[in-house]
Formats: sequence, C-alpha cells, structure tokens
Amino acid sequence: MQSRRCFYTYQFVRNYEVISDIVRGLISCKQIEPKWLNKKKEKPMVFSNVLILFGLLTIVMLFIEIQFTYFTQGFGYGFSSNRSTETEYSPLARRIKNAYQNQIEAAAYSVPILAAAAFSGLQSGSAETAAYVFVLGRAAFAVLYYTGIPFARVPAFAAAALSIAYIGYVLLSSGLG
Repeated sequence: MQSRRCFYTYQFVRNYEVISDIVRGLISCKQIEPKWLNKKKEKPMVFSNVLILFGLLTIVMLFIEIQFTYFTQGFGYGFSSNRSTETEYSPLARRIKNAYQNQIEAAAYSVPILAAAAFSGLQSGSAETAAYVFVLGRAAFAVLYYTGIPFARVPAFAAAALSIAYIGYVLLSSGLG
C-alpha cells in the first residue's frame, strides 16, 4: 500500500512539474518547439518544380497533338506504320505540330540551365521569379501558337527566352555554374 502511495505521489508531482513548465512558457510568451521540429530548413526547390512544370507542359502538348491527329485522321492513323508521306494537314494541325516541335527545341537550351540551377542550389529571388516567368511564357507561347494570330506569340517567346538567359547569367556570375 505504501509503495502505491509513493507512486501516485511521484506521478502527481511529475505531472505538476510538466504543467508548471508549460504554464511558465505561456506566461513568458516563449515559443517552445519540440526537438523534432529543430531540423535544418530545406532549400526551396523552385528550379526542380519548374523542370517538372515544363515536363508536364510538354506532355500536355504531346497529348493535344495526338488527340487532334486521332480526331482528324482517324484512330487507325496513329497505329499505322505505312502512312502516306503526302498526308494533307489542316492549318491548325500544322500549328499544333509546330508548337510541339518548338517546345522540344526549347528543351534543348532550357533544361540544362534549369538543371544546373537546381543541382547547384542557386538561391536568387530574381532567378526564381525568372524561372516561373519561363514556364508561364512557354505556356502562353503554346496557346498563342495554336490561335494562329501572326506575331501574337513573339512576346511570350521573348519572355521565356530572356528568362532562361537571365537564369544562365545569374548562374555564371554567382560562380556556381
């Protein structure tokens, strides 16, 4: 019986100490963080996210091209290996095909710069903003290319190209590249 009283008395005192520590922390307005929250802060993965967004945009453009081909040429056209080389494409089909081709060509100069920025851990607010402007510019370029309005896509292309050039400049001038 005596040992049980000692145990309960110990538990009461221990609980009282824990509660009093919490109350003292609240009264003093100190922010108490558990030990598991004291991790090092992770670097933002802006350039990795932009690479993923660029890849998703490319996949969406490929999907649009494939679906448009199926709708206009027939479902069997996509699986046929003996297609005519003299297939007549509509102006919209040519624009969709050219927009996707341009996206693939843009990957040749943009993906290496974005990957270098991601792997080197480049920390620059302006370069991160330029990376998002690049993705938005490429998306706007694709949509404006599909519309067929002459010279409407040039500002979007210029914004994307200049953004990548700026990221490359920041990468080289920071000594990380």
